[in-house]
Amino acid sequence: MNLSLLIKPESLHHAYGINGGGEETLPELISFVEDSLGISTHGNSDVWIRSYETLGIDESKFLKGFSTIKPVFEKKIMIVSFKFITNEAQNSLLKLLEEPSVSTHLFLIFPSLDILLPTLASRLFVISDNQKTSEVISIKEFLYSTMENRIKFLNQIIEGKNKSEAINFLNQLEEYFYKKTNFSNIGSSDAFVLEEIMKSRDYLKDRSPSVKLILEHIAGIVPSI
Repeated sequence: MNLSLLIKPESLHHAYGINGGGEETLPELISFVEDSLGISTHGNSDVWIRSYETLGIDESKFLKGFSTIKPVFEKKIMIVSFKFITNEAQNSLLKLLEEPSVSTHLFLIFPSLDILLPTLASRLFVISDNQKTSEVISIKEFLYSTMENRIKFLNQIIEGKNKSEAINFLNQLEEYFYKKTNFSNIGSSDAFVLEEIMKSRDYLKDRSPSVKLILEHIAGIVPSI
């Protein structure tokens, strides 16, 4: 991802969301801030950089407080990388973005827009790296399988407690049912499955969800084809 082509220093937005950003994105963004914006990130009280597995309410409150402090120099830069973010943290960030400071610029790096609330995502200038998340399993193969084989299919996600891949799997499953469902005459079974998929995806966005219990539940309630 060439950030220098995607972010214009002369017209810097107050909040960027780098969608699909991986481990290599953070150092690239730091280099962009130093080289293109001319802001040193080392020992600079106007710059705050952190990486989290899960961004929670305490971290979001700190960001909000940091943004209100007058910069020593011209700009304040906040760079936050995370794999997941709680709904409480997102609501706190939303308040920060509703009344942005002219001198403060926030950069959020996350694996997928699916983990963000639509209200928060709409406040960000979103940049995508176009690198699609790899499909972990074939949805049709999963649906054809017995319960035992379904769990085997999901073991890679379960054993790694990989919430990002779990959400990706649920998105694929939801897409399959949306394509096959006639919503003008939707059956109670399909309606139930779609509702459970949406609930499960929300549960995965909590701070410490049980990936195993959530995916095993889905494996048990989704009908075979």
